[in-house]
Amino acid sequence: MTTTTNGESSEARRRIAALPKVELHAHLSGSIRQAFLAERSASFRPVDVVTPRSLEACFEYFGAVRHVITDIAGLEAAARDVVASFAADGCVYLELRTTPKRLGDADEAAYVDAVRNAARTVEADMDVRLLLSIDRGVYSSSDLESSVDAATRRVGELRALAERFPGFVV
Repeated sequence: MTTTTNGESSEARRRIAALPKVELHAHLSGSIRQAFLAERSASFRPVDVVTPRSLEACFEYFGAVRHVITDIAGLEAAARDVVASFAADGCVYLELRTTPKRLGDADEAAYVDAVRNAARTVEADMDVRLLLSIDRGVYSSSDLESSVDAATRRVGELRALAERFPGFVV
């Protein structure tokens, strides 16, 4: 029996890896593989995601994703790659979290539809759902009343968007 450096048997690790997995809060942008981004853009530079760093430095990755995923076709391809990666890891239930955006001429409904289409095209025995989020960074604490009003309107918009995609957006 082969053991790893921490004393686990390779058989135990294999059995654990084979277990079905549930992912309840995977950020779509944060789950896009760097290799995928590099394939789509010669200007993409890998981001160190292993070394401990500040939260601000963590957000560099999201910025890099925004520079590569600029249209609906790119979003759908990225979402398909993300869903396929989770499926390959044995995930049976996946909740992706994302903030819907306008990409090019496409509206936010097209954004959600692209992610849904991507999930449908991956052949896997996996249930995929989408959690819609708001970009809290756009609301200012300097004008709290108008920020609360704007955030409340945004939540209403996202709820209306969710109603257009029953069974997919949770």
